[in-house]
Amino acid sequence: MPSQPTFRIYSSSAGSGKTYQLTKEYLKLALGSEEAGYFKSILAITFTNDAAGEMKQRILGALRRFARLPAGQHDPLLTDIAEELHQEGPLAHLPTAAERRRVVQERAQATFRLALYHYADFAVSTIDSFVQRIVTAFTRELGLPATFEVELDSATVLQGAVALVLDRVNRDPNAALLSRTISDFALNKAEEGKTWNNLPEELVEFGQFLLSEPVHEAMQQLQQLSLADYRRLHEGLKLRKQEIEVLVQQTAAVALETLANAGLEAEHLASGANGVYGHFHNWHRWLEAPAAGASFPTATALKTVETDKWGSAAAKKQGREHDVAAVAPVLAQIFVRLQEVRQRLLPSYLLAAGMLPYVFQVSLLSELSKAVEQLSRDRGVVLIAEFNRRIAQIVLHEPVPFLYERLGDRYQHLLIDEFQDTSVLQWNNLLPLVENALGSGHLNLAVGDAKQAIYRWRGGEMEQILRLYQQQTHHLYDRVPDPETRQRLADRYQTIDQALEARNLNVNYRSGRAIVEFNNVFFGHVSETHAALPLVQELFDAGFTQQLPAGAEPAPAHVELLFTDDEAPATRYDAAAGTFTPALLPGYLPGQTLDYHESTLYLTLQLVEQALADGFRLQDVAVLCRTRGNSRRTAKFLKERGYDIISADSLSLEFADVVNLLVSVFRVLNRPADTLARAEALLLVDRVVRGHAPTPDRARRWAELANAESAEPFFDELRALGYDVQEGETGNLGLYELTERLIGLFGLLERVTEREYLFRFLDLTLEYSLRYGNNLNNFLTYWDQKKGSLSINAPAGRNALTITTVHKAKGLAYGVVIVPFADWSLRPFMGTLLWGRLPEVADRPVPDMPGVAVLSQKQDLLFTPLAGQYTEELEKTFLEGLNMLYVAFTRPRHRLYVISRKPKPAKKAARNDDDDAASFDKPAGTVAELLHRYLVSTTLWNEEQMAYSLAGSPGLLADSFSGNETPSQPPKTNNEKPITNNENHDLPLTNLTSTPWEKRLRLRQHANTVFDFDEQQAQREWNRRLHYALRRVKQATDADRVAAQLAAEGIISLQERPELLRRLREVVDNAQLAHYFSARVEAEAEREILVGGTRKQDYKPDRIVFETAPGGTGRRVTLLDFKQPPAEFRHRVPLQQYAALFRQLGFAEVRCVLYYFDTREVVEWE
Repeated sequence: MPSQPTFRIYSSSAGSGKTYQLTKEYLKLALGSEEAGYFKSILAITFTNDAAGEMKQRILGALRRFARLPAGQHDPLLTDIAEELHQEGPLAHLPTAAERRRVVQERAQATFRLALYHYADFAVSTIDSFVQRIVTAFTRELGLPATFEVELDSATVLQGAVALVLDRVNRDPNAALLSRTISDFALNKAEEGKTWNNLPEELVEFGQFLLSEPVHEAMQQLQQLSLADYRRLHEGLKLRKQEIEVLVQQTAAVALETLANAGLEAEHLASGANGVYGHFHNWHRWLEAPAAGASFPTATALKTVETDKWGSAAAKKQGREHDVAAVAPVLAQIFVRLQEVRQRLLPSYLLAAGMLPYVFQVSLLSELSKAVEQLSRDRGVVLIAEFNRRIAQIVLHEPVPFLYERLGDRYQHLLIDEFQDTSVLQWNNLLPLVENALGSGHLNLAVGDAKQAIYRWRGGEMEQILRLYQQQTHHLYDRVPDPETRQRLADRYQTIDQALEARNLNVNYRSGRAIVEFNNVFFGHVSETHAALPLVQELFDAGFTQQLPAGAEPAPAHVELLFTDDEAPATRYDAAAGTFTPALLPGYLPGQTLDYHESTLYLTLQLVEQALADGFRLQDVAVLCRTRGNSRRTAKFLKERGYDIISADSLSLEFADVVNLLVSVFRVLNRPADTLARAEALLLVDRVVRGHAPTPDRARRWAELANAESAEPFFDELRALGYDVQEGETGNLGLYELTERLIGLFGLLERVTEREYLFRFLDLTLEYSLRYGNNLNNFLTYWDQKKGSLSINAPAGRNALTITTVHKAKGLAYGVVIVPFADWSLRPFMGTLLWGRLPEVADRPVPDMPGVAVLSQKQDLLFTPLAGQYTEELEKTFLEGLNMLYVAFTRPRHRLYVISRKPKPAKKAARNDDDDAASFDKPAGTVAELLHRYLVSTTLWNEEQMAYSLAGSPGLLADSFSGNETPSQPPKTNNEKPITNNENHDLPLTNLTSTPWEKRLRLRQHANTVFDFDEQQAQREWNRRLHYALRRVKQATDADRVAAQLAAEGIISLQERPELLRRLREVVDNAQLAHYFSARVEAEAEREILVGGTRKQDYKPDRIVFETAPGGTGRRVTLLDFKQPPAEFRHRVPLQQYAALFRQLGFAEVRCVLYYFDTREVVEWE
């Protein structure tokens, strides 16, 4: 172990072997100790299950490789670990390299064996899994059920919470204030000219802020207010806004009145209506923020006031100069007063106006929070998004040894991967554990790249790794609003500061030289030209530049930027030459043009064709889009042209025909009158199952069957095609059994390429039925809500073109990368909210409001106390968009193509030499602007040119690249080796079939052939009914009446009445029993005998018959019992015991009778 405590921060650029470095550090810690079980004290944390699985595989793979390394052979990783352990101390006592390798190998053998036997202690997990362990350990303190479940689907919970809140409005008489709040919210929407009838959807969307970590502190403050408090806040903001408007309007009205009294109009004042007069007439402009680059009051109006030249040429011509001069002092005084009012009240006015549209929505968040808590409590679940907030106070205040005691483990080393995506809460929850480990003198490390931080929308805070790397940790706690929490964090960072050690991994083993050099120059240029954005300067500083592996042969590479617009020619693009050709695109006529989206799609297609022509395989090519919409559009375009693709939609269940067929049949079974579902099912049966293309005749037949009055013709049609759904039986099956039955019926498993979709859908039905039950209607509702997010994993080794978003491509590498639609915005989207902090009461528009303002991000905020926070949001939004570009540009190994929107040329009449320089002073608004500015700076930009080959030569690349080749890189970092046909060890399923469950239970079916269990069960059911009916029969003549009564009471059906009557008569007319149902005897059914006022026995005979004994010498009692065959001696015992009681009562003659149903056997004795 290191002699000094160290918290090592690795800044790992793209392609620099981050995962390799993390694996090596883990192995150094595990093998640096003589104790084989030391790995149990190491906790490695990453952010996805896939990443955790990959890290486990790498660590165990290395241990196994070391353990089984043949004598005389060397492993580069083992050698590196042995030498670094020698340098750092643990193996310093071993003099030779051979001894060090031998010791490491022996330790690897012991560690590997122990890790397999104690796999649960092999602590490589996601941060959510680790946090869940902490939550589980503190369920009592957190007020959670001991057996809570983790709920991943927050949207469904929020929908349920919104439904609960709206239900209270309809049902709860005490919810008048809530009802009024919702009503006012709808009216407020209508006043703004917006739709108000999608309230549930808006509340669900807004409710996501309840689970948003970046605004959780603001949410805590806002939830302290009641609905009544929010109503008072709304009225206060509205009143404040109106007061300011009235003040400005009245002040300006004095000026207008002064002019009117003097008979002066706008034409008499300097610059007319566009001058100072317009400032009085359009008084509302004093309460507006000026447009970007403009100012208010205008320079023209200020010049008039400052020079005291109020009259116009028209006033002079009309001889009104003296009249203007007379009113000028009053106008100047009013103008100055308006300036003073604007300076003093504009911030409050803009805040009040900005907050008003969101007060009602924010007020409902506390009600939604209560509903979420109620739903979670009722279901026994905890939302995964709440984990970090729930444990924050426990981790911050409890001593770390206590935490480890509750967890049952103690970790000496924490290794954190993808640190740039860690949220503030996540890091604050890990911080005490890191501090404790450092206090014990142990190494901890975090690996990440702030330039690849693209998950800010879900809480990731890239500034954390940046400040730790810069050793400027005060930035991470200075802004914390709570003084106690701020001080606690400051105390913990004192330990962190003393141990920080920054290291830079900047050698790119992934990309070719041309791509690395282009990225260095391009992003360096962005940093140089955006001096107003300090975070950009710090992130892309001189140290960000990537290096190439020393001594490696430069891999062939090519970079090309393409620009297109809405007037692109509909001709083919020659990717090899970089120019358009005269050849027309299919389906277009000479002179026709393409819009921007069409042109981008055709360029993408032709770049893919060029890559394939140059020897790349489909699986070597990836198309990376900023949004899922563009990804979907591109996938659809290329799929229509016959390309096999892997995309979010191609992997989605909702786009799988086999799944849609099952769902459509589900819909018909659930609602037989659903005409659309009938038509869809028939179409898919023809297309998917039978392989028939639609024809007009078939379409008319589908319409006829879909519009039939009942669903019977629909099912008859399926039966005629050979698919008997058996709707009467199938509709009563559970979800899983129903799905399996339909898959087997339609033979869907024969569609090999779609089996994965079927298995995932089977899993879905099973998961749903176990959790929510087998209600088909509810499942279909769930499917409609979730189908867009349900997908299969991308199959490994498939030779298909990848089309995905930049987010999904992070961490991956491809031979050729095409980035279409590279024109995304670098500014906040319209409607993005700012949860501003207003700690000072003087900055708040109304003094009794909380210190949080929720309002839209727009330029107005630059004139409020939130200007600093808004500027920070602008910079971080710009940086997130720039990071997205960095991630996309660093995915390729050999070729990078970027397709962007061509900027519109400036009007020549208004253009001068300084236009470009002036426009470049402010931050770029889009990626297209960044690319354009870069080309202008290189003097390559030409308005008539659309393609720019910046590095490499595609022609040379075609000759030097073979499909399986990768850039040169050392074996120790070869972590991106492409899958080749020889390495694909998939085992194809060729004989998978589905069989109805009742046919799989062969033992039951075979037993039925011998014992006829089904018949016996039905017989026993009839005997139970017969037994019940005999209780009511006193005499044989009662049989008809009793059967009718049982039918009337619903115990038997009318159809079953004749059968029951027949069976009753078999008993009462039996030659040996008929006497006991005659009019000559008295009968009782199941009578008890009480001795001393208490029940003597629980058993009661079915029938007790009293009659005069033969010869008139006394009374005789006969006890009858009705039994199921076969006859057994034990049936006699209770009758004999009961007979003894009658003898004690003085009955000298007691008879016992047993009657067996089915066999009609009668057994009598005395």
